[in-house]
Amino acid sequence: AARTLQRRFEATANNIANLSTDGFRGQRSITSEHVASTGGASISMPRLGSALTLMRPGEVVPTQRSLDFAIEGPGFFLLETPEGGQVLSRAGAFSLDADGSLVASDGARVLDAGGAPIAIPPGSGSLNAASDGTLERDGAILGQIAIIAAPERPERLGAGRLAAPNEIVPVETQRLRQGALEQSNLSGVSEIASMIEASRLHALVADLAETEDRRIRNVIETFSRQT
Repeated sequence: AARTLQRRFEATANNIANLSTDGFRGQRSITSEHVASTGGASISMPRLGSALTLMRPGEVVPTQRSLDFAIEGPGFFLLETPEGGQVLSRAGAFSLDADGSLVASDGARVLDAGGAPIAIPPGSGSLNAASDGTLERDGAILGQIAIIAAPERPERLGAGRLAAPNEIVPVETQRLRQGALEQSNLSGVSEIASMIEASRLHALVADLAETEDRRIRNVIETFSRQT
């Protein structure tokens, strides 16, 4: 029970630390009950499970920056990290690097559905994005930001990102909103309340363990004196 509550505590602490992370997907620790027969009465123990990633969307807030994008609906941006791997992200605060490539805050390049980087050449006109991710300036199509479906069992990485699946599947019903960012999908009040509850339960479990340890020592001492 203590280990289960510790995992819940850690997941909640990570959620609280990322309340202000754009596009962050919160986690919930999953537990189950293990019941075993002892020949008479049965015993029940919590069983550690995996963590569930919450896929509900976060609030979309306007920023008016032409290189800020938010996905309204399912899907993720496809990024190529500086190390060469591909990851999924909902954080759409992009910028241009020295080569004119569209990049995330850590330099990860934004990719199209074919896995190619998106480059924005210099121009005097404003950059416009259609709802399907197509980028246009001065009447010229510059590329299309890929919006990719998440795998059935997402593997979480750092910075609120997920590992990209082996098979890249574009989302057909996506809607890209320019000049806006998606916030994390968490409520600070709910996460703090969950943290307090986990802390209280952990204290109760610790008290119970101490009481049981004291009871067992008393039994051993009693039988030792009788023998």
